Amino acid sequence: MIRLLDGPGAGENLDLLRAPAMLRVVRNAAGTWDGLDQLSDEAGADEQIWVYRIASKPTVMHLSCRPRSKSRWIISADYRLYPDQPTDATLRDNDAWGRWCSSVESAVRQQLELEGITSE
Repeated sequence: MIRLLDGPGAGENLDLLRAPAMLRVVRNAAGTWDGLDQLSDEAGADEQIWVYRIASKPTVMHLSCRPRSKSRWIISADYRLYPDQPTDATLRDNDAWGRWCSSVESAVRQQLELEGITSE
């Protein structure tokens, strides 16, 4: 489970497949939360978007169930709201999002290293 520790999503838990260093988190008009963890994920027109940064080392575990088709991998990590949010237009365009992430990558990696956190 991905836990959002603060910001607009404080207390929310998301079931995602990845735990990237920087995560776009969305809330739709109905109030449902999700994370845009896959590289091809895009926000819907009715979704608000925020950037969260990983705040703990990710943990991966396998859940074995019966029937076997219910078995799955689970990733767990904590996230905090990133203080310098990019523009909404940047968050909604995957190419612009990638460029923005590249522009802050060095500073984010340095902070993660200081905190002893590694991620994808």
